[in-house]
Amino acid sequence: NQQQLREENICFVRATVDRSRENPSLIISRIMTLEQAQKELTQSLVIRMSSGVHQVEAVSTVAGILQRSRGRCPVFLVVSDRRGRRAFLRLGPEFAVDPGRVAVGQLEELLGPGQVEFNGPNPANGKG
Repeated sequence: NQQQLREENICFVRATVDRSRENPSLIISRIMTLEQAQKELTQSLVIRMSSGVHQVEAVSTVAGILQRSRGRCPVFLVVSDRRGRRAFLRLGPEFAVDPGRVAVGQLEELLGPGQVEFNGPNPANGKG
């Protein structure tokens, strides 16, 4: 798609390395926009909260934001206390989201930058 291949656009590519020539090259099999990749490659959403920073009321606000973008992507909540201990919680299916629709901006405005993270396949093995 010509729109995806503009210099200022961020995109993801799926490709293989062709080493049959003197100079290796990439054979691209798929180009995805940032939005497509977020929706198709996201395997979970992780939300971080800290007991010394976030108020209890924030939990119900987060729940409301998640439930407005229901989908099949599981959501994990990582809660830290002031001593640095952490609890990892997998939220129930009623909080699963559509990664392409979840209001990340609202979550980060409430919780702070870097407290919301999309996780996808592990690219280290080249098979993700």
